[in-house]
Amino acid sequence: LLKMNKQERERVVGVGREDFIASGVLIYDELYEIGGFKESVVIDDGVREGLALSACL
Repeated sequence: LLKMNKQERERVVGVGREDFIASGVLIYDELYEIGGFKESVVIDDGVREGLALSACL
């Protein structure tokens, strides 16, 4: 995603999100590194759904 231009990112993440996704990837990568995480689960629906899934695991 970081190597894509704006139009390529639009096709992957959708219009209106393409400007924010690169920053989000960099932040996520840094937090992942600091936290020493080995894996993660990405929930596209929202925070509540992620918390519900976490409570079930």
